[in-house]
Amino acid sequence: MLQQKKVSELDFSCILKPETLACLDRWSQLGNEDEFVAKVFFTLREMYTVVRGRLNHSTTTKDTFVATPQYKGA
Repeated sequence: MLQQKKVSELDFSCILKPETLACLDRWSQLGNEDEFVAKVFFTLREMYTVVRGRLNHSTTTKDTFVATPQYKGA
């Protein structure tokens, strides 16, 4: 995986700060053991899943309905 892309080019890297990405890019070029690299990437993917799950997603369902009721207390 790391032979084709840098860590900063992977999908789950969007949750990390630029300084952290720079460190991981440099670290990934050192040629560490595959088992250790797999554990680090598994952890990063899990962190990404948790962060993505906590984001507020706004839906477009209310945009589909033309006459949505407007409540005064809303």
